[in-house]
Amino acid sequence: MTADQDPQPPVPADAPGAAPDAPVAAGVPVAASTAITTREAVALRLAVCLLGAGCVVWAAAPLVHTALASWALVLAIIGVAAGVLRLVVSWVPVPEDNYLLPAPARVLLRFLQTLRAVPWEEGALMAIVWLEVLHRSRLVIFCLPLLAMFVLLIVGSLHEMPGVQPSILTDDFPGRLLFSGRLLDYWNLPQWFGFAASQVYTSDTGYAYVVNNLGLPLALFLLGIFAIQTPRTPEALSMKAMITVYMATSLCIGANMFTIKTAALCWFLYGAANTMPFEVTTVRKHLWAGRQMAVS
Repeated sequence: MTADQDPQPPVPADAPGAAPDAPVAAGVPVAASTAITTREAVALRLAVCLLGAGCVVWAAAPLVHTALASWALVLAIIGVAAGVLRLVVSWVPVPEDNYLLPAPARVLLRFLQTLRAVPWEEGALMAIVWLEVLHRSRLVIFCLPLLAMFVLLIVGSLHEMPGVQPSILTDDFPGRLLFSGRLLDYWNLPQWFGFAASQVYTSDTGYAYVVNNLGLPLALFLLGIFAIQTPRTPEALSMKAMITVYMATSLCIGANMFTIKTAALCWFLYGAANTMPFEVTTVRKHLWAGRQMAVS
């Protein structure tokens, strides 16, 4: 038998130099896999669009007929629309050298660069939160901190590391948010109800600090008292809503709202705004009468 007649053994698929089979993805041909990916991308963009529109409608209804509310609503709509548009055109490449391109192409590229550079989502979020503040709803005041903590818990569960204690991976804003979420997800029921100390320090995450020291039921009870308490002036009502926004956002990365330099000033301003005008006038009259008596 000659050399060219020797039977050749089959070459394993993973052997070096072996010819690759037809590309598949989890047993699905490339065309079908691409079609699934395209459908998922379209569904994701549609979901983001509906979520943004729903947040704007929820924050705007019922309409507040003031100039500030109108500006906030316009900014929220612009931010959501631009954010969705940036997500839709995210696949469009932007070349670094566009000097030789025609003028319409350069204008389009400059528009894409501006669209990708501006933080539209953050601006829309600020406008939506401000619309909620203008509504001064007790339900919003109660639910806004809980919503922020729930979002942190979801983020922590998505980045869970089983068997690894949470720690600050990067000392920046995203790293602090991730640490807060992972710590809440790491807890068991005794930590949530305040029956056991946290396995990890809580000073760098405000929600964990409050819940572990007070227990979730007591924390909800105190938040409910703050929410249902009726301010006596419109200024105090606005101040109360702004304190809620500050509390919901600040507790995501730290417990600094409980420090004397922040808490004392915050509650002093709320108390001053909650003072009725006639009470201020009465106090001034008593002070003036006492001064006249002292002089005489």
